[in-house]
Amino acid sequence: MNRIVVNTGDDSHVWLRPAEESDTYTFLAWRNDPWIVAKGKTQSTVEETEHVTWFKNALAEANRLTFVTVIDGEEAGAVFFRRSQGEATISLYLLRPFTGRGHGPCIIRDACQHAFETWPGVNGITAEVLSNNPPSLRAFSRLGFQLTETTADDTSIFKLPRGSTDPTSSI
Repeated sequence: MNRIVVNTGDDSHVWLRPAEESDTYTFLAWRNDPWIVAKGKTQSTVEETEHVTWFKNALAEANRLTFVTVIDGEEAGAVFFRRSQGEATISLYLLRPFTGRGHGPCIIRDACQHAFETWPGVNGITAEVLSNNPPSLRAFSRLGFQLTETTADDTSIFKLPRGSTDPTSSI
């Protein structure tokens, strides 16, 4: 699979490339970065052996898409999709130095479009966002994800039905 070029509407060069086995320890370092841990659902770090097994499985499963986000030539974060029974779930993060530039919504939009193209049987994409992450809450809302539920642990569940992404829309 080739890289996915993200349309940011500015002079930035942003793309998603498929993750590879050689990314295992980069993803582990990112996953355990305090900035990422604080924004994540589990809010805990992972052990090396657990991560290595998970990452190997994630790369091998046909029901997963795993990408490295690259911004202006620097690895900046990750995007994950997992497909199950006609639905997909998106998870993503950007490392702190790459936040606040407006790239998140563009990455989400173009990654979701790719997931819908890759998996024709997927009817919608779900995102789970913690309330302590207002930028992500705004990004998913602006992209047409509909808030469907707020859980007892203060997680907002958003869903984007197939056909809701417009690759020409500016964010």
